[in-house]
Amino acid sequence: MSKLSKDDIDEFLGNDSFYSDQDKQRFFNKLHRQQRKKSWMPKVATAVMACVILFVGFQFSKEYLGFYFGADQAEHKWETAELLNDVESYYIEKTPGLARAEELGLVMEVNFTSYLDNGVKLHIDKIWYNSKDVYLFYYISMDDLGVLMEGADRGPRITRMSVSQDDEGKYPYQNLPLYTMNMAMNDGIIYKDRFYHRISFSPIHGEDNEALTELNDILDVDITADLFGEEVTANQVAIPVEYDKNKEYVYTSPINQKVEKEGIELVFYTIDIGVTENQLFGRVIIANGDRLRSIDATITTDRGESHRIRGYVTDWDQPEQFSFEIPPFNYEPENVTITVNSVEMISDESFDFSIDISDYEEKMKQFNNSYEVSPHEPIGEIMDTKIYLDRLLYDERGINFDILYEPEVPNQTKKLLEDTPATTEEPIIADQPLLMSAYNEQGKSASYGQRGSGPGHRFGIFLEKEFVEISNSVDITINNLLYQVKMDASVTSSVSEE
Repeated sequence: MSKLSKDDIDEFLGNDSFYSDQDKQRFFNKLHRQQRKKSWMPKVATAVMACVILFVGFQFSKEYLGFYFGADQAEHKWETAELLNDVESYYIEKTPGLARAEELGLVMEVNFTSYLDNGVKLHIDKIWYNSKDVYLFYYISMDDLGVLMEGADRGPRITRMSVSQDDEGKYPYQNLPLYTMNMAMNDGIIYKDRFYHRISFSPIHGEDNEALTELNDILDVDITADLFGEEVTANQVAIPVEYDKNKEYVYTSPINQKVEKEGIELVFYTIDIGVTENQLFGRVIIANGDRLRSIDATITTDRGESHRIRGYVTDWDQPEQFSFEIPPFNYEPENVTITVNSVEMISDESFDFSIDISDYEEKMKQFNNSYEVSPHEPIGEIMDTKIYLDRLLYDERGINFDILYEPEVPNQTKKLLEDTPATTEEPIIADQPLLMSAYNEQGKSASYGQRGSGPGHRFGIFLEKEFVEISNSVDITINNLLYQVKMDASVTSSVSEE
């Protein structure tokens, strides 16, 4: 199981990140499902990506379960219910698609109570088992709950789960990697002496390491709960499951509408309305030959549901095709409105500059192995965005340089966009954005260390000490500049099953 937490991702991307919680959670789902896939390439790519982000996140300064990693003491966000119906409304608010799944009979009542120490009860309320995520709804009941909650950052909660092998050998014993999706561990709702919460895990896999497509069984589950710092385990909790992937009905509705700005045309073809997710498909037409990286959008239904979504190229062999993964709707819509906020594009633009690094050893001795200077040296202007060599940091790792972008006008329609740079020494896609190459005066290619982006419109990377010590100067080129175009355009379409 990956040790990479969602808090690491959030810290790395920053508070103003264009990546939604759904994007981040999707990344975690994929991390934990990779071991079930047979193709070696996705495993390698995911492993590399995870290592890079973790490495950068610490150096540069679905939410994952923070207690595995020493979670921060975030202010609690739990609520209090006056009626039991308030709990159900809370679950629906926190679990996209739950209301529709219940209407379709895909949610199973469990109503199993396990008695823990000192009169504490763990009650499994219901389970929504589907092909993407399994949602387990539960409460923990204990005396003086209100008193115990005062001053606490989190309520009592499930922290670990494992399922025993079934009698017929359809699935092996397995630990269930838990995640919280958009219901964090400091969320929850109190009703009387009960703390209600929901936990999620990936579908159970069979002996072939593939997720089961059908499961009709009573799971034998060991559940560990954290009771304000004390862990207690309930063994052999019986959880019934009736799941058939074929019952997750999906239908396709045409859209055939487009938005256009700055020579970028987005054509939306169809939307798939499903139980576990919705998908939006389309095609991009770009006048200048640049490449689409992603689309930031919002989808809103006539039933009042709204999701911030992000679209990506579906297949790099067909870079004009894009798709969005959208959380399921609680209520089947008759109309949807898609608002494109902005697009991120990969251009053929580049810039180059040189840095004199001949004083590395001198500065390290003079300033006790740590020296920083802010030259704020202009090195170019592209797309009405000024480019500066903003900062140099010398330390025992080598020399880090920061590039700063300054748009000429706040909130301008088109501007360069910062991100973590890539380097030519890595096995990457040729048109990777911010692809950097660096050579010293002898023509030797640089070796690189930590890298990252932010805060603000900046990005940076370390030239490793071994390279710096044999160099007097370095010539740097950054290709495939990334830029953003604000679209602020919408289309509205009816949705119907044909």
